[in-house]
Amino acid sequence: MSNKQRPQGPKVLASIALLTGVLIAGPAVALPSIASAAACSPRQSTSSVPYACSISGQATVAPGSMAIDAPSTLKWSATLSGFDLNRDGRLTYTLIDATGSGSGWSLTASATPLTARTPASGLPTGKRMHKPYFVNGSATTALSSARPKPSCATGSTCTLPGYQKIAYPVSVPICTGANTGTTCTPATLAIAPLTTGLGAVVCTTDWWLTIPANTFAGHYTDTITLSLSSGP
Repeated sequence: MSNKQRPQGPKVLASIALLTGVLIAGPAVALPSIASAAACSPRQSTSSVPYACSISGQATVAPGSMAIDAPSTLKWSATLSGFDLNRDGRLTYTLIDATGSGSGWSLTASATPLTARTPASGLPTGKRMHKPYFVNGSATTALSSARPKPSCATGSTCTLPGYQKIAYPVSVPICTGANTGTTCTPATLAIAPLTTGLGAVVCTTDWWLTIPANTFAGHYTDTITLSLSSGP
């Protein structure tokens, strides 16, 4: 089989270069040197000279979108001791960049105050905790500079992002919203520079909650907002 001439196929989305496929028709014998391969249509053959022809392989890759796959709830639990407490909530989410653009992305986060929903007896209605979350890659220390370690999701040949521009731990601000007075700028948790972050990237992060010693016992809830946007 001769592959001396393989013309390059067209470039498509995300600068994907596609090689031209070659189709060989005829008996499975060694072919002599052929200066050029004719097109496969119309078909020609001879009984004395092996016949070769070529076809052009073409593929079209359409862009997809960006998405975050995350659990619906992040939980902490603690028993008051008279001292301030730090509790870790481990959160694993998948960042999906199926745009095929190589533009990179940034992940940001913000949260509302933890507010008492089903308080213990005597707990003032609407009691809140306003302490920010600290996010890092450590399951032992809230103020650790350990970085989360991303990995490719099963079944995804991804391009892992870099974390060199992020200083951990990241303090996630507590925002009460435009209608209640206090707004804030979301914190950046991760950055994928240009040409990275493509595919499905799994991130496991530690979200540290500070529980002040004077916190009322009860059940608290809040809303954590994760946003994935194109461009580092």
